[in-house]
Amino acid sequence: MILHLEPFITRTVIADILIAFPMSILSFFVVTKRISFATVSISHATFGGVAIAIFAGGYLMPITMLFSISASLVMALLIQAKLTKDSSIGIIFSSIMAFSVILISISKGYQTDITSYLFGNILMLTNSDIKIIVVVCIVVLVVVYKNFWKFMLTTFSESIADTNGVSVKKTNLLFFALLGLVVSIGVKMIGIILISSLLILPASVALNLSSRYRQVITISFISALTSTIGGTWISWEFDIPTGASIASFASLLFFITLPFKKQ
Repeated sequence: MILHLEPFITRTVIADILIAFPMSILSFFVVTKRISFATVSISHATFGGVAIAIFAGGYLMPITMLFSISASLVMALLIQAKLTKDSSIGIIFSSIMAFSVILISISKGYQTDITSYLFGNILMLTNSDIKIIVVVCIVVLVVVYKNFWKFMLTTFSESIADTNGVSVKKTNLLFFALLGLVVSIGVKMIGIILISSLLILPASVALNLSSRYRQVITISFISALTSTIGGTWISWEFDIPTGASIASFASLLFFITLPFKKQ
């Protein structure tokens, strides 16, 4: 039973299950909105939060969370300012990465194992992290539930959304804020480099098997959950980075289901 496992294993399994919920539902919108590269930039932007936390000497999760949300909102605002998505992503990515490298290089905590943040380390999860993940998951799911049709309308037709009284700008800002929030809670476990894989691959797997949104969301969750648990198990068994294991498992599911995709 899970209660008899080592504490770090229990925490990781709980985190695996919890993080699959918001990742899978947001993955549906990320893929259908075609903003996959934006999630990559947001995930890399969390490096800035990590750099600030190292420079400050602590408070990794709260600082990373605030920084990730802020970077996501700035990206959304740049896109709304009529800059192309590619330009917005490039500006955010290059600016924050440059800032992060400089800040870490002058930090007293420079000797910190940056690799753990880049590729994930299940040993880094604490009980406090699990509590934060629980709260974030509840917040994200409640917000998505209350704004589901706004997200749907802005995803498939912004003009129709506007006609129906939906504020496209506010809805997009809210969605990007949720992306930043969810990405920030996965940094320790999955890592900065590969956290975006859980915002892209679950829905991509689901779309290989169905085109109905209810089924896509359901399959997306199953895919995310299978990837996190399966990838974590591989990580334990072969002593390899957790993030890489999870991303590889999700990629494997995508290629296995690809032949079933309807043209």
